[in-house]
Amino acid sequence: MNPTAGALRALGLDIQFDEHETFVSDAESIQGYASWGSNDSHAPGKPFYGEIDGQLYPGTFAPRSVVIGFVSSDARSFGPPHYGQSLVADLIRLGAAGATGHVFEPMLAGVPRPHILLPAYAQGVRAVEAYYRSIPYLGWTNVYIGDPLMTIPRASKGRNSDRDDDGVTDSVDNCSAIPNPQQRDTNGDGFGNICDADVDGDGIVTTSWGDIYPLTRCGDVEWIGLAVQNGTYDPNYDLNGDGKVNNLDVSIATLNLFLAPGPSGQARSPRR
Repeated sequence: MNPTAGALRALGLDIQFDEHETFVSDAESIQGYASWGSNDSHAPGKPFYGEIDGQLYPGTFAPRSVVIGFVSSDARSFGPPHYGQSLVADLIRLGAAGATGHVFEPMLAGVPRPHILLPAYAQGVRAVEAYYRSIPYLGWTNVYIGDPLMTIPRASKGRNSDRDDDGVTDSVDNCSAIPNPQQRDTNGDGFGNICDADVDGDGIVTTSWGDIYPLTRCGDVEWIGLAVQNGTYDPNYDLNGDGKVNNLDVSIATLNLFLAPGPSGQARSPRR
């Protein structure tokens, strides 16, 4: 969500990027929303969205708003008599005009990526196109509910060329779509670590879907996962720069699956 916040701020939009433990409630005129729903340990309890104990979760929605749910089965139904996980249908009932969801476990690799979906939609891309841009591959578990051709007026910050709002202009930013004011680039290839999960250097972030034998089969996600498993430290695998190679780095790689590193204003030669 941090890259999403930076990209939307760079478009001149007012955002609420909540990093507190409290589940957001009583927000007004929400245009775009992303949440772990019932997976959030601080959720208000069933039914998770709507009016609960005098508060409205997450709040009211603006016209043509879109929502993203990170829940394994939040599109399984429009209203069962008994709740398991939260439902994106309840967000539609609250006024959201479009919603992403899952009818079954998509795994983290298959969820929509908000740092792609929401900025694209904010720049006038049709809702369904923004959605399909944001998912790494097509699968039966992923669904979009709502008007597929829905758009909103294009947001633009004019001549400001710092699209991720990290204080580094795009022309020299080694990761121009994800905030990285430190510009950390441990392998010196012109791509900042935070947007360079292509640790084997073949030009795209890959996975072997957990297969690691022989090692030549490993994808980038597996290489980082093996470092976590073995407790070894490689600065090129430390994508977020916290001094550790851990599951956060695996998650970052997974959310960049099938994407090329970057974009970057410093890349000196094309990846192969």
